[in-house]
Amino acid sequence: MKSDTRVIKLAPIFQQKIWGGRNLAEYFNNLPNGNIGECWLISAHPHGDTTVANGPFAGLPLSKVYNENRHLFGNDQSADFPLLVKIIDATDNLSIQVHPDDFYAKKCGEKHGKEEAWLILKAPPTKKIILGHHATSKEQFSALITNHKWDELLKHEYIDDHYFVPVSPGTIHSILSGTLLLEIQQSSDLTYRVYDYDRLDNGTKRVLHIQEALTVTNIPDTSIKPRLAPQSMTRKHQLYQGNYFVINTLRITNTYTFKNVAYYHLLVVTAGYGKINGNPCARGDAFILTTSKHPLTIEGDLELVITTPERND
Repeated sequence: MKSDTRVIKLAPIFQQKIWGGRNLAEYFNNLPNGNIGECWLISAHPHGDTTVANGPFAGLPLSKVYNENRHLFGNDQSADFPLLVKIIDATDNLSIQVHPDDFYAKKCGEKHGKEEAWLILKAPPTKKIILGHHATSKEQFSALITNHKWDELLKHEYIDDHYFVPVSPGTIHSILSGTLLLEIQQSSDLTYRVYDYDRLDNGTKRVLHIQEALTVTNIPDTSIKPRLAPQSMTRKHQLYQGNYFVINTLRITNTYTFKNVAYYHLLVVTAGYGKINGNPCARGDAFILTTSKHPLTIEGDLELVITTPERND
């Protein structure tokens, strides 16, 4: 029904990146030209505000729908839409980087820090990711950066397809060449680069943020090792509970019915195809299931990642 607001489908926004490529063409037929590094699936961030693709809100930015219809979002009292969901195609290595927490971000005039979590859709040939560091003091951390002793500083962790990687604020990390992943994060685009391989972007090296990184990095390291996410779970399985969101996975082989949606859910199809309350869906599609007392049925053969923001009443 045109007036049904229980399922909001979002149109993706594609972001060109120096480290991007063309692998997202496997997910999206409308991939624009260039080195596409990110596809923002669900976002109301000013750097990429996704547009509603269906129903009575079609053509409107998510920020406007959220701000003017809080009853559809559990009467969430957040100042702005709290989360951002994207797919990253790391055709080349991303910079070695770190994100701040809310406290530091707000001191810099930003609204949010960045807690994030990754589901590995395709692991790199090396089966490695950079996550955490070996320094035991700020002095050692600073000296290893100054002397470019990256092998001594950085931790390399094993990953494979379907691995789950939580990345808390203050965790040094880098996604390495050949990785394709789904990222769930706070609605922040704040990144402090520690090292960028001396590569050029339009003839100029990208800015590094060494002092900021020294301030916000967790020393000693507190990173959590990646782990394999359970597969073939035909019921909702809680994969992660962070400070700002909860992630569940769900494998559907016929039908699954939500008795109701008490708050709201961000839903991404990671494999297969089907229908969500009658709306066709396939790999790469993203939806918001809004607050409703009524049952909502998903049918088909598909795998879903379902993210629920922490309540902010």
